[in-house]
Amino acid sequence: MTMPRDMILPGAIAGLAVVAVVAGLALTGGPARGKAEQRDQTRITALEEVRSLVKCLANDNDQSLPSSLEAHDDCAALDVLHDPFSGTPIRYERLNSREYHLCPHLELPEDFRDGRWPYAGEYHAQSDCVRYRYRP
Repeated sequence: MTMPRDMILPGAIAGLAVVAVVAGLALTGGPARGKAEQRDQTRITALEEVRSLVKCLANDNDQSLPSSLEAHDDCAALDVLHDPFSGTPIRYERLNSREYHLCPHLELPEDFRDGRWPYAGEYHAQSDCVRYRYRP
């Protein structure tokens, strides 16, 4: 049984459309990747709140970074130290009196390797942490 000639072109176009949609999903990662990107963007925005907390604590600590992040009446609440989706802690590491790491739990850390960190700080792929410098 052969396909009528007037059905070949519409069938070919429909086939190409399906291939294009599948290829597009494969290249972009589809809706699941888009949602993961949005969650990571929210996590990155949350890091800015943590940076504000660190700066406040350092300002109240003779302009030296604290060894750990603890509650202080003049500074933001410590609830900013947790991932907004999973609740896991955002790790803080004091490197010296002026530099520190914040280590979020990104779903797509590979998106930020090779110097593609969108804000202040410097992303380090080895540790999956962002290095910040405190400036009083």
